Amino acid sequence: MNACITPGFSPGNSCPPYERNTDARFWEVGEYSALYRTLIRFISEVLETCEMPFNCLPASVTEPAQLGTGNRVLASAMRHCRQFMDLYEPRWSYTADLKLFFDCYREHPFGLVEPGMGAFDRFNEYVLVAEVYHDFIAFLRQEAVMRRVRKHLADWKAGILLQRQTIHEYLAELYALYRWLLIVRIDHSYKEDAVDEHDLLPRMSWRPYSTRQWLQVPSDAASSLEPVGESRARIDTGLAMEDRNRFFKNQHGSDWWLFEHMVGSVWKMEVGGLSSANHFHGLYVFDGTKWKISDLPRLINGLIHRWSSVTRDLGQSYSCHDSPGRQRLIEKGTWVLGEHDCNNPAHRKRLDTYVNYFVKTDFEKEDAQAVRIKPTSGANTLTTKLGRRR
Repeated sequence: MNACITPGFSPGNSCPPYERNTDARFWEVGEYSALYRTLIRFISEVLETCEMPFNCLPASVTEPAQLGTGNRVLASAMRHCRQFMDLYEPRWSYTADLKLFFDCYREHPFGLVEPGMGAFDRFNEYVLVAEVYHDFIAFLRQEAVMRRVRKHLADWKAGILLQRQTIHEYLAELYALYRWLLIVRIDHSYKEDAVDEHDLLPRMSWRPYSTRQWLQVPSDAASSLEPVGESRARIDTGLAMEDRNRFFKNQHGSDWWLFEHMVGSVWKMEVGGLSSANHFHGLYVFDGTKWKISDLPRLINGLIHRWSSVTRDLGQSYSCHDSPGRQRLIEKGTWVLGEHDCNNPAHRKRLDTYVNYFVKTDFEKEDAQAVRIKPTSGANTLTTKLGRRR
């Protein structure tokens, strides 16, 4: 079996993709989301509370540790910690809280707890496992202070808030350059499942090789009775960003007419609510003297078809022009999409307010959609284009 060995518990050491065993099970629909959300809840409890998983430990090693009145989120997460490591890919960039967990799990003795591992059988005794887990929680909190995790998270959130200002400034430039604009909004995402293995993401796990090495190996997590693999781009942020980049390439090809009078665009990447899947909010801005409101159906269909094409038919789109309350908003004079008078302060204000949705700031919500995992630390979740194609 090929495996990726990480010497010295160092997250920076990993083997290249071609050395990995490709005979791995794939992430099945809903697995990644459930595990990701459980990890976020767990690490938030670690950082935001001083509670421990168990209020008291049993006196006898033959008695299982009970949840008692301790922190139930922390207590129930104990059995998931090894599976949390399935979310870790050394080549990806993580927010400070997730990186804290991945690093500390491989550095602390609790990471060696696994039934059936002969060299570490002493940890299989229930009381010792609970005690080591308590120490692991304390270790995470200590390392969080040493690494200034809260400061890094505050900076990350501030950067996302800054994106809202960036969008407003960007729109102000368009208002100054053009008299009339035609505004189109389409949200782009991916189909839930894919048949071709090339469109699936192998689920890998990490196992301790010795007290100084970890290996990345194919996951042995149990599959469902009828497993359905989840489309890779819903999970792999790097792949989704590649699709985004391809969308705007070759603007002189068969879809040349889409870009001929496109004077700007705003794309914001997020992870989606209960599915925790990658998706994009797309705002397309056209020269309103070249395209009219009657041209909207053609433009919308063209943009949707292009997204489907660049994603190899795995992409799906939702035209926000079909919103259920559209007619009511038009009658009230508050509808934003479509024709836009740049000299009209009310039009500008409506659009500025509307795009605030692209940057959600309630980070503590259960379905918080900020991207925490990126292909590189410098990868942008917000991209804008200004000016006609060249």
